[in-house]
Amino acid sequence: MTDTAAEPGCREALARLVLGIAHELNNPNTHIRLSAANMSRLVHLLRPALSRCPDLVDGRTPLEILALLEAAAAGVLDASARIGAAAERLKACTVDGLQRAAAVDLDVVVRDVLACHAYLAGDGTRFRYRCHADLPAEVPGFRLLLEQAVSCLVTNAHDAVADRRRAEPGHVGRVELALADTADGLAIEVRDDGCGMDSATRDAAFDLYFTTKEFGHGDGLGLPLCRSIATQHGGRIAVVSERGAGTTVTLVFPRKGRT
Repeated sequence: MTDTAAEPGCREALARLVLGIAHELNNPNTHIRLSAANMSRLVHLLRPALSRCPDLVDGRTPLEILALLEAAAAGVLDASARIGAAAERLKACTVDGLQRAAAVDLDVVVRDVLACHAYLAGDGTRFRYRCHADLPAEVPGFRLLLEQAVSCLVTNAHDAVADRRRAEPGHVGRVELALADTADGLAIEVRDDGCGMDSATRDAAFDLYFTTKEFGHGDGLGLPLCRSIATQHGGRIAVVSERGAGTTVTLVFPRKGRT
């Protein structure tokens, strides 16, 4: 396995960048959390008065509307908690953490990433995960980077499913993840039944800044970053895709104790 950021100055710069991102996440997240909490309190204050109001608004009673607002506020608070947890994980990635590899359980990584991305299922996309690896499914590496790679693949898969749903109303969409032992090591497979890629798009998928997403929705860094992380951990990445037939991306990492 190759050492990351071989120069101390690079490691320190990367750590400062990571901590800066965590700080930028925490600032607006504090406002989001407080606003959602205030919304919940206002709903509580309004309930006694509106309980005596029989008028319907858009076919709903005022209390039914309050219940919807309360549920929305709870959802915002839950999302804020996930953002806060992600920021804390970033802060935990110190210079020392970026310098020294440790045993990382890929099963735990995948489950944590899916928990953090549970909100993606809100549009009806079905997520499924199966672990076929003998536990513990450990590889030597850097947990934050491995989480980032899996997170990117999950997000890409969901976006592909959402694109197909827009083109084919009624399409539910599936994103299936699997962790398994292979001859080369531990493999994380992310499969979707989204729009898929034609040959030209597939050939350019790992080109830096290449993206098929609309402006503001993609930066073309995801798959190149995933390949960099895989290579850094002594592994590899492969993409199989056809237009209209979905995409399967596989990350393979050497298992702990193997060369």
